[in-house]
Amino acid sequence: MRVSRQKAAENRERIIDAAGALFREKGFDGIGVADIMKAAQLTHGGFYGHFASKDDLVAQASSGDGACSHELDPMSPRARQRTLRSPA
Repeated sequence: MRVSRQKAAENRERIIDAAGALFREKGFDGIGVADIMKAAQLTHGGFYGHFASKDDLVAQASSGDGACSHELDPMSPRARQRTLRSPA
């Protein structure tokens, strides 16, 4: 089943958010892809549609302010939030 770009961006955010929380709680080596996807309430098989590897996710989730390349997409939830917060 295909999802819209907006839904894919939302799912990616859910994965990054869940991974960030689990990495802080259990460390990078203490958590697996299946655990991350379960916490994000998504299927394990969908992980590699968003990230090349767990290391790729680690880099995305641990970036300074949570920014990642998908934020260049104006439809991503974080891009919309930043737009709303940006001074005019």
